[in-house]
Amino acid sequence: MDAITMKEGIAVIDDGRCIGCGNCTSACSRDAIRMKMKDHLHVPAKNHDSLYQTIMMKKLGALGTMKLMGKSIAGMKV
Repeated sequence: MDAITMKEGIAVIDDGRCIGCGNCTSACSRDAIRMKMKDHLHVPAKNHDSLYQTIMMKKLGALGTMKLMGKSIAGMKV
C-alpha cells in the first residue's frame, strides 16, 4: 500500500494509505511498529448501488440527490 515512507531516516506512516492489514508489523524485524485503532473506521459500501448513492450524496447533497433520482424515475434525461 506504500503507507510507510522514510523521511530523514525516520519511518513515517501515511494514515490515509494504511488499510490496517498489519503486514508491516510482521515484516519489521526489530518490532519497532505496532498496530493501533484508527480514529475513524471506514466501512466500505455493501454493493455498487450503495457506493454510487454515497458518492452522489457527497457531491450533490441530499436535496440534489433526491432531485436527480426524481428525474430518473420520471424518465427524464439525467
